Amino acid sequence: MDKTKEPGIIFENIYFTNILYDQKDFNYGNELNIELILNTKATFTNDNKQLTMEIDCSVFREIDLKLKCSALFRVDENAENMDITDFAKTNAPAIVFPYIREAISSIIGRTMLPPLYLPPINIVNLLQK
Repeated sequence: MDKTKEPGIIFENIYFTNILYDQKDFNYGNELNIELILNTKATFTNDNKQLTMEIDCSVFREIDLKLKCSALFRVDENAENMDITDFAKTNAPAIVFPYIREAISSIIGRTMLPPLYLPPINIVNLLQK
């Protein structure tokens, strides 16, 4: 596969399977002090033509927010393809993370807490930790 071309893998869908929020004591004059943890799990069909990427995300300190989502990807039969197992290591989490970031901001925005906007994050480095 030519690395300068598209990976030949289609992003089908994303859905959240679990959202848990618990607000701890918080001094409302302060900014939120958080820590972020991401865990990923890739599941492939037997023919390696489809990928389900599950991502568990925890945001905690002054709040406990846990999100679990699943994203579905499939090989484009009409295109040259990147290996789907390689795609699952970095590309899939990087594609899914903006949806997680938006969900976190949206959930926190519906509370009495100050806004929480996660900055762009190097997913490769974060997942290697």
